[in-house]
Amino acid sequence: MELHTGPFCTAVGETAIQKELDRLRGATEQACELGLQVAAGHGLHYENIRLVVKMVPGIVEYNIGHSIVARAFFVGMESAVREMKALLAFGTQIP
Repeated sequence: MELHTGPFCTAVGETAIQKELDRLRGATEQACELGLQVAAGHGLHYENIRLVVKMVPGIVEYNIGHSIVARAFFVGMESAVREMKALLAFGTQIP
C-alpha cells in the first residue's frame, strides 16, 4: 500500500508537521500489523525526506522520482541518485 505524503509535505509549522508525521507513523504501524508492505510518496524531496525516514519506521519504498529528476538537471543523474540513496539509508545531509 502507498501512503500519500502530500499533507506532510505541505504542512507549515512544527505542530502541523508533527501531526502529519504521527498520522503517517500510525498508518504505517497498522499496515505492517496487517502484513502489508508500505510505500510513501507525493511531494517528497531532498529536504523533507529526512524527517520521514527518521520518524516513520517501516516504510519499504519511497516514490521520489520527480525530485530526483529535477535535482539531476543540476548535478547529473548519478549524483542525484547517490545523494537520495544516502538520505534514505542514513538520513544524513546531502554530501
